[in-house]
Amino acid sequence: MCFDMIFKRLEQNYYIYDALQLRNDLQQIFWNAKDFNRPNQLVYKDASKLHSLCLSKISSHYPYLQRQTFAQEKEDLYRKLIHISPDFQKRFLRILYSTVTQRQDLEKERERLLTF
Repeated sequence: MCFDMIFKRLEQNYYIYDALQLRNDLQQIFWNAKDFNRPNQLVYKDASKLHSLCLSKISSHYPYLQRQTFAQEKEDLYRKLIHISPDFQKRFLRILYSTVTQRQDLEKERERLLTF
């Protein structure tokens, strides 16, 4: 994910009914910047500042997006799994993926129903 892709999606009205996806795409950019850079590097520091700025702006326009999403829960767990044995990671991620996918489907249906 990159800003160019987000800009293209904005021009194509990709996010017109899905602010959650916009927030997740923006977060992915900042997570990547933090994952691939060290905390003392400028890119990491800038990503942290921009991340909080973007989240506050999005949250002010879409207050229902303030709670943690299933994608965030999955990402948080994945970051913790980095230090666990590869075999356990695979088994756990398989279970997690099926659970998160079901929960995401439920969340999408819930969001769709809330738009009526």
